[in-house]
Amino acid sequence: MLAFTTWALSKYPDIQTKLREEVRTIAGEPTYDDLMDPNRLPYLDAVCKEAIHMFPPAARTEKVVEEDDVIPLH
Repeated sequence: MLAFTTWALSKYPDIQTKLREEVRTIAGEPTYDDLMDPNRLPYLDAVCKEAIHMFPPAARTEKVVEEDDVIPLH
């Protein structure tokens, strides 16, 4: 997902620039609290949510039947 997000940002330099500017507003190294609070970095939060929407970690799930279904006919 990270590789696809980086690829998508490379296709849209205006979004990449806006995201970079927002992250640079944090003084020093961003802390865990900075990254987890959607109010501190709202554009980063939006980019991450859109990336998860566009490139889900599990695009599909396989399901296997563990037991037979019995359908009553009466």
